[in-house]
Amino acid sequence: MGWAEWDLAGPQAVWTPQMHGIFGRDRSEGPIALEDIATVAVAQDLPVLAPQAWQ
Repeated sequence: MGWAEWDLAGPQAVWTPQMHGIFGRDRSEGPIALEDIATVAVAQDLPVLAPQAWQ
């Protein structure tokens, strides 16, 4: 398990090393932008993601 935190007022995001592993990202790439998270989420998670976050 991992956790992530996005600053909704700005571009800052914090991911744990586990989140990078879950999404198969190298830590040097940094977190995925919140507006892009739906592009990497599995289909069954899409309904619980906040659509207004990436519109």
